[in-house]
Amino acid sequence: MGTVKNELHNWKNDDNMPVDLNDAYHANNQSVKVSRETVAKTIQEITGVEMLGDVYTMGTSVADGLLAAPLSAVSPVIPAVIPGTEAAADTAEDIVRRGGNADQAVLGSVISFTANTAFNLFSFGDLQALSQTSVAGVKDVFRNLITSAFVNLTEDSISWAVDQLADQLVMGDLSRYNQAVQGYMQNGLSREAAQRQAGWDMAKDLTQTAVQGGLRGIAFSAGGMAY
Repeated sequence: MGTVKNELHNWKNDDNMPVDLNDAYHANNQSVKVSRETVAKTIQEITGVEMLGDVYTMGTSVADGLLAAPLSAVSPVIPAVIPGTEAAADTAEDIVRRGGNADQAVLGSVISFTANTAFNLFSFGDLQALSQTSVAGVKDVFRNLITSAFVNLTEDSISWAVDQLADQLVMGDLSRYNQAVQGYMQNGLSREAAQRQAGWDMAKDLTQTAVQGGLRGIAFSAGGMAY
């Protein structure tokens, strides 16, 4: 990963070279993100319904999980590491864009990787268990769907909370929340109103994350029982 290589260079040479977001790894990761964001924005513009763009974004997230899911048959660690690595790259890129230095990018990405991988182990471990569980009737199907949705919803929500806390600790005044507050204040809101609006933004983001997790859990459950 480019961020780690950059930090090793700084440590070895007592340097402070910034993270290069144009290296092959970060460039590819950004290309995928930009493509998906463009599609979501196009959907919103064509339909005039902002929610449909959000639905598309949630759908791609669920699809990513389903593509990695078959690997849980080998070990839940393998598919858990994949989204963990992607989350680490996203975090490093986000920190650099917000003015963070290389040390902050590495620390933030390490925390993101560790948290996302650890929590995803529960999701893919649950999927592996479902694939080995016999289903006797409709009640079993319904119970498995609800259980898996709850496990994934909880995992994603806790992971989101850890990410926000880590961002506040690592970035300080440059955290997403503080920058959002400053942005609203520059647009004329009082500090209290800006903090309230930034809080609502975070609540919306958490809700979307939880819904994504629940939908992925239902998809995982259906796939696990079918498998």
